[in-house]
Amino acid sequence: MDRRGCGYRGRVPIRPARPATSLRRARGAVRRGLAPRLALLAALAAALAAPLAAHAAFPGANGLIAFSRTAGSDSEIAVVRSDGSGLRELTRNRVSDVEPAWSADGRRIAFSSNRERPLDWDIWVMRADGSGVRRVTSHRAADRDPTWSPDGTRLAFSSDRDRGDVDIWVVPAGGGQATRLAGARGLDVDPAWSPDGTRVVFASDRDGGNFDLWVVNADGSGETRLTGGPGMDLSPSWSPDGRNVVFTRLPPGGGDGDVRIVRADLSGAPLTRRRGDDLAPAFAPDGKRVVFQGDRRCQLVCPFAVWVMDADGSSRVRVTGRRGSTVRSLTPDWQPVVGDLRLTAVAPIEAVVGADLELRLDVANRGPGPAIDAVAALALPAGLPIVAAAAGRAACAVADGAVTCPLGRIRPGQAVAVSLVVRPAVAEALGATATVGARSADRRPGDERADIAVSVVDPAAPPA
Repeated sequence: MDRRGCGYRGRVPIRPARPATSLRRARGAVRRGLAPRLALLAALAAALAAPLAAHAAFPGANGLIAFSRTAGSDSEIAVVRSDGSGLRELTRNRVSDVEPAWSADGRRIAFSSNRERPLDWDIWVMRADGSGVRRVTSHRAADRDPTWSPDGTRLAFSSDRDRGDVDIWVVPAGGGQATRLAGARGLDVDPAWSPDGTRVVFASDRDGGNFDLWVVNADGSGETRLTGGPGMDLSPSWSPDGRNVVFTRLPPGGGDGDVRIVRADLSGAPLTRRRGDDLAPAFAPDGKRVVFQGDRRCQLVCPFAVWVMDADGSSRVRVTGRRGSTVRSLTPDWQPVVGDLRLTAVAPIEAVVGADLELRLDVANRGPGPAIDAVAALALPAGLPIVAAAAGRAACAVADGAVTCPLGRIRPGQAVAVSLVVRPAVAEALGATATVGARSADRRPGDERADIAVSVVDPAAPPA
């Protein structure tokens, strides 16, 4: 059976009239232990015929778009600029490399591949330029749909490695023991980690024949259904601010599939509604655009291409593909380009009891991208009570010796100064630690912390 049809994951291009029935039959075969992986593939091929990859849009500037480029029997991970220029393949082999997912710092790509065993799939990771390829999972199962935690230490993915059902699992990004995050009788697929790291959204058919979106806390607690009703909801993607999710909705009953991309609160109208399938959406890191795969008037062969549109559904532009081409571009994900924050503390070595003392924090962004919603923080000991604090024109918040200064968006090459005035109250050696962080990831973490040491003397005190 050709597993590289017009859909994602090499699904055969079948559009049955009764997808829910096909899915129930295949799911029953899985539970009875009758060729579970083949039943799973057949179920998704026959019932969905659509991409299922999900991604988290981490905040930053918009970089390259990674996608799976399929030509004939070969699938490779490729990247392209949003204007269609600079297309290049990062992998080159005779196997299937699919479902790319960018890390929050934009420096790594996770993907699924069957390069070690043709019938099994593992999660792999490589650098943004395609070098340093290494395997993260190694299991005789279908490990698919990788998604990064925002701190880059873990990967969530879907797998049929236990009980014959497909569950959501989590594994250290460096490899190791995988643990189940969410699971039920049925298929749990398409995990996407929230930008703040607290939740994972995924698609599941656990409550019947239809797929709905569910959310689970990052510790595995609090599984909650997010969407419901007729149709199949798949491929969720968080917005960079974590407030919304876009996803694919397949209508009930099969047919041409007037796929909709809507907001997770269901308050928005469909973003796309045209002949052909618009699938696997993902927000851009700046939150202003959405990338997706579309076929637009699909016939026998589905030439899926990468498309980009504004977040309100307007200004659709094709990024890959040309008329008459059979090369398919699947499951796109947009690279976040983030900044590199560096914190430097400037303070006098000595101070006098009762005399105002200025502490200065210099925050610089060495690029190449912006730092989104940066915040500087300083915890002061009781012997250094705060008198005033400001970051540029913005005021800082002070509570119980803790100072928090919002810095906003720091452009590449920009520096922001934080000024704090304290009045030493005791004669002793005092210390404090300052930190800086942002909602976006840091490209090269390690220099966002600075220690301050001040020796306070009291001239009125008698000599020892």
